[in-house]
Amino acid sequence: MENLQWSRREKGESGTVMKLRQGADVVAVDVITQEGVSGRMSVGGSEPWRLHVAPDDGASATTPDGRVYSAKPEEAGTKFTKAKAFTVDANGRAMRVVNESSNNWVVEDHDGTKLGQFTGFNSGVRDVELDLSDLPSDDLLSQEEAVFLAWLARIALENRLESRSTIIIATLVLLTILALAVFLL
Repeated sequence: MENLQWSRREKGESGTVMKLRQGADVVAVDVITQEGVSGRMSVGGSEPWRLHVAPDDGASATTPDGRVYSAKPEEAGTKFTKAKAFTVDANGRAMRVVNESSNNWVVEDHDGTKLGQFTGFNSGVRDVELDLSDLPSDDLLSQEEAVFLAWLARIALENRLESRSTIIIATLVLLTILALAVFLL
């Protein structure tokens, strides 16, 4: 199975649009509304999936025919942005997404078989790519499972970046205030 890669954000008629490509083919289109919430994603030109992300509950996608794909932090009480591992329920199929080090993540089947990986290094947040090159067999992942995992990779990396950016900005503001206080006194 070829790798899945998200395009950069583009302006669309109903909000910001991101396209998920597999090789030259567009396999999904995610429309991000003005509120910054990703609420619908068209997969393979069909009716859109309903998407939901909550800091405490994790992320879920529901297909038009009612199949549910979800990911929750493995450790109870851990926020989505701080999770080191996610338990994934892909319409009844158990998987894990594990943060191995810093920004390197691995997708595993319930028995530990490596299905893919993604990283936040080298512009990984802007150009999120789910690497499926180590997949032992193409039939180990359905197209829908791969699309959900690619969406999960993107939101996991984006949420971590947003969380870190907030901390860095707050620290810089406090240091500026401290520097001004020392300079003026």
